[in-house]
Amino acid sequence: MALNNGTKRGVFLALLILSVALKFGFPVQAQGRPVEVRILERWVDRTVEVRIPAGTSVQPGFAGNGRLLIKASESQLLLNGNLVLGPELHIGRPVDSSTFEIHWKGRKRKYPGMLRVRAESDQLVLLNVLPLETYVSGVVSAEMPESWPLPALRAQAVLARTLALKGGDHPGGRLCDLTHCQVYAGDRNSDAVHVAQETRGQVLTYRGALIQPLFHSTCGGERASNATIFGGAALPYLQEGTDPYCDGSPHAAGWSVRVLESELAHALDVDQLKRLEVIEQSQGGWVARISRDGFPMTGYRFWQAVGKQLGWGVLKSMRFNVRHEDNAYVFEGKGLGHGVGLCQWGAKGQADKGIPHARILGSYYPGTTIVHR
Repeated sequence: MALNNGTKRGVFLALLILSVALKFGFPVQAQGRPVEVRILERWVDRTVEVRIPAGTSVQPGFAGNGRLLIKASESQLLLNGNLVLGPELHIGRPVDSSTFEIHWKGRKRKYPGMLRVRAESDQLVLLNVLPLETYVSGVVSAEMPESWPLPALRAQAVLARTLALKGGDHPGGRLCDLTHCQVYAGDRNSDAVHVAQETRGQVLTYRGALIQPLFHSTCGGERASNATIFGGAALPYLQEGTDPYCDGSPHAAGWSVRVLESELAHALDVDQLKRLEVIEQSQGGWVARISRDGFPMTGYRFWQAVGKQLGWGVLKSMRFNVRHEDNAYVFEGKGLGHGVGLCQWGAKGQADKGIPHARILGSYYPGTTIVHR
């Protein structure tokens, strides 16, 4: 039987973990299966500094003072000014007790596990390899405040694990550390570690297959279906519906923003914009299609274009109406994010009322089942 890309990637990572384990003599079983995440792609380009504790392994072999200056030179790597013999650097070990700290452009971030580094087209590619449950706790820490009730954190942990095993939308099922997949920033708080262990192995399935675990910040009381937002076939567990629990979100009450015609024209890559109107919406007000001077485009494509050029906080969601006013367009809407699947603020609202995480997940993904894998 031929292996698909996701399976090949899993086999490769497993072999990588095993080879490093055999070489350095640490147990893999207790750490769980490995996950590989591309990190800091949006911020790191050619050069980065990595700080490591004394005794951290660096392969190919290196002896230094714990500060590694890594630079991409076309398809090769320079380490502290010396050419690296080999296509990659492996820093640390893929276990949660191993750590490294990345410094770039006046910022820094600490990560658990191993760092793999390679150069592609004069750019650095940074890959964090770490145990699955360590990754899950990192996602929960980044996606939800530590102060939120535990059932909401548990629900987020199940979704994080489901996506990690299903794979991201990047080639080969690779995961990134942005909202395109799910936010991951390395550090973990104690509650996130706790709920990852509590829910260890739990994933969400529909008819035996891992679901597409879409989630967002705030639906504003009305969720959207995957077909409305992303097009394609409607998934039975990602349908539109009401949500009375997310009214505690600061984005639920409504928002308004005024965007100049010239700014929108630039975002849409046209010389001028004379007319903009919504031509198809869901019952809950989520924009499926919008017309630009008579040319239709999907609401998602419009939202992405505005976000990339003008900033992701300009149009907080795709649940909006628009009107022309002088030399600008005024958008009035509700919510934050794409509106499909679990509403994080709605999950918090349910958790505040003592609803357990299994019921929370069932309310957002009808027909699904939590299983152990």
